[in-house]
Amino acid sequence: SQMRTTASVTYLRMMLQAIHNWTGQSENTVVLKGDIVDEDDLLLPSPIDVALFHYIKSYLFAVFGSFERGAELAIQKTDEFAKASPGNAAAVHDTFLRGIPLFAMARRTKQAKYKNHAKKILKTVKGWISKGNPNVKHYVSLFQAEQSALDKKYDAAENLFREAIRVAGRGGYVQDAAIANERYADFL
Repeated sequence: SQMRTTASVTYLRMMLQAIHNWTGQSENTVVLKGDIVDEDDLLLPSPIDVALFHYIKSYLFAVFGSFERGAELAIQKTDEFAKASPGNAAAVHDTFLRGIPLFAMARRTKQAKYKNHAKKILKTVKGWISKGNPNVKHYVSLFQAEQSALDKKYDAAENLFREAIRVAGRGGYVQDAAIANERYADFL
């Protein structure tokens, strides 16, 4: 009970610092360092604590376009969140946040290590669709757009980027629609 309370407080402090980062109240947007928490001083005693820390870092990397750091973290942690907290809905979003920098770096560098991991993310998300998860349709559209761009299928990519933006927006996933807009702008 005490350990769960400590983990919850640590997670809330990390999230509050991330909100400060998102709103421009921190000097470095992708480092959890400020008035609330300093990532260098965090004690992360359990796998879920580490997974939550990496989830928040992945979010910051995706939102602020630190794609190389995000992709390297995505490769390092793979599906750590899902393993640490089976059944946690945030693990689905974590997968999305790992895919964004992987596809960005795959397109930017053409390196196989990014391409291969990005394709695995797309395959995972497509699997969720086939199992009936309606909440990831925009993930599939965005990642298929990225894959189409990698494959030099530019017309398909453009249509899929627009679809990802539209589906995310209509579904109420405004933050994901914003990310899809940024990825579309990078494509253009």
